[in-house]
Amino acid sequence: MVTAIITTTFAGIHCWANAPMFKHAHLRNPHRHLFHVKVYIQQKHDDRDIEFLGFKDRLDQHIQLWPFDLGSRSCEMMARDLMNWIRLNYTDRYVAVEVSEDGENGARVEDMKISFC
Repeated sequence: MVTAIITTTFAGIHCWANAPMFKHAHLRNPHRHLFHVKVYIQQKHDDRDIEFLGFKDRLDQHIQLWPFDLGSRSCEMMARDLMNWIRLNYTDRYVAVEVSEDGENGARVEDMKISFC
């Protein structure tokens, strides 16, 4: 299987309202990150049926619809939102979406709808 890898970044603030008080209480307060997004999407052939730059442009446009203050949205929630958006147009492919805080820690969501065409 061949996958395209599309990456982008965006700035935003969020908080974790239920962060443990004893060790990470500071995460309850809004704080800024440079979020890193990485999308893996199955290609149907080796001649790039999903063009990287066009997909990245559409991905960036979707993310720009989000507010700068993301509230309590986690990396997991953002990755799931992006997965749902991708699935509106690409239904029969393997897709994985990663969202991380500052390129370090984050989450990955996978959808295994693989096509062998």
